[in-house]
Amino acid sequence: MRIILMSICVMISLLGYAQHITVSSCRYNPYDLSASTNERKDLNGKSCGLLKIQLNREGVSFDGNVIGNVSYKNGEYWVYLSSGTKSIGIKHPDFMPLSVTFSDFNISSIESKGCYTMQLELERKLKYDRNAFMYIAKKAHDDESFTQEDFEEMIYQYSVFVETYNQWWDDIDEAKQYNDERGLESYRKIAKTQKMVMLWEGAKHMALVLDNAKENKLLNEENLKRYNFMDIERRKLHNRISVDGEGLYRK
Repeated sequence: MRIILMSICVMISLLGYAQHITVSSCRYNPYDLSASTNERKDLNGKSCGLLKIQLNREGVSFDGNVIGNVSYKNGEYWVYLSSGTKSIGIKHPDFMPLSVTFSDFNISSIESKGCYTMQLELERKLKYDRNAFMYIAKKAHDDESFTQEDFEEMIYQYSVFVETYNQWWDDIDEAKQYNDERGLESYRKIAKTQKMVMLWEGAKHMALVLDNAKENKLLNEENLKRYNFMDIERRKLHNRISVDGEGLYRK
């Protein structure tokens, strides 16, 4: 029963992935004079500090002692903060809100005319989103052109799909080991409901696009690392299906 419930939660649940913003680095840059050459003063007439936040995603907002408008250009937000600021809130409609305390990065507080650089990363918890997977798989099937963002989404969705599918086969193997015929029948029903054959065909189209993207050097360094890791799991899954056959989910 535990196996069945876990598989149902993983494979049938159509929950979206929980997404988070994380801080990979935050430091004071004594050589950057932007806060002086592009000076901005707070309501008390004191010069602000400048926090340059690097994140390749528009639509981010900031809470705290923010002075004036925030500008965004070439993947970098310029956020002016009043002197003495100790923390900042970061929000985006697609991600969980983040509160950053500068002392966690050996910065007691923002100094007047000081310039700081913060690098953010988007982190997704592995939860398979069938709708998103099918959308990007259809684009691959129709041989549409892809932006860098499309490649990022494809690598993510495919890697989660492969990991989820491998877990599904692990559960099947366990059911076979214990001669759990009722469990195996439940997996067949899950497979039929989720149209596993169609999903796997979509995954193969995505794999071809990603293979070509790698050969043509269209993947950035981060996505190339993801691709290489995902490719190991993909081969494992392909061998597994070849050995076990597709009969289980074709019944």
